[in-house]
Amino acid sequence: MKWLTGTLLHELVHAVVDVYTCACQRCKESSVEAEGLTGHGPVWMSISLKVEKTMQQIFGYRCWLGRTQSLAIEHHASQHRHSEKELRAHEVNEGLYCESRIACGEAERRS
Repeated sequence: MKWLTGTLLHELVHAVVDVYTCACQRCKESSVEAEGLTGHGPVWMSISLKVEKTMQQIFGYRCWLGRTQSLAIEHHASQHRHSEKELRAHEVNEGLYCESRIACGEAERRS
């Protein structure tokens, strides 16, 4: 059940970002920085972290939205290695982040 809840909330964050992101041409050009190439940029990371904390605080329910793996996928797509400072700001497990990045590279080589 936790996996299902986490997946639902993960996709809900994507929907919120889509609905509240300006789609004008001027904003669209700079939105890649905020949204990322895979939709798991800084904006998504900030909202999803807040959702996880809110679930814990209000409901006493620890759920995972797959933020670490999502950031690793974003890294792979953008070829941007996130700094330790960025990982700390997003409260991402650095070991799991590195493992996920390696898995992304291996999956690409197999295909």
